Amino acid sequence: MSIRQTLKLTTGGDLVLLLAMVALTVGGLWSLGWSSPHGALAVIEVEGSPREHLSLRVDRVLSIHTERGTNIVEIRDGRIRMVDASCPNRVCVTQGWIRHRWEEIVCLPHRVTIRIRGLEEEYDAITR
Repeated sequence: MSIRQTLKLTTGGDLVLLLAMVALTVGGLWSLGWSSPHGALAVIEVEGSPREHLSLRVDRVLSIHTERGTNIVEIRDGRIRMVDASCPNRVCVTQGWIRHRWEEIVCLPHRVTIRIRGLEEEYDAITR
């Protein structure tokens, strides 16, 4: 079916439904994170256990040494990235910079994960 035939079969109700779906999608994405602030700190985990809690407000470069290899991490301008890794495929290096709470960098061969956290996540509903 060509585009012209499809447009001839489209009714006003179809267009309203399409616009509503687009609006709901954009609204959902906005509420999930486009409007949220950048994270305040990064948590580096090795084999699922937290190893480092680093402020994203302090620029630095550090090495994460594990039994499986070494990863070089850089923090600059409120964001973090994996600069280098001794793993064979280096997918973690190609992931680039992250700064939002829903983003993370994973180095599977070394079992290293970098996650962004916000300050409000230090407390749960009970301790507030």
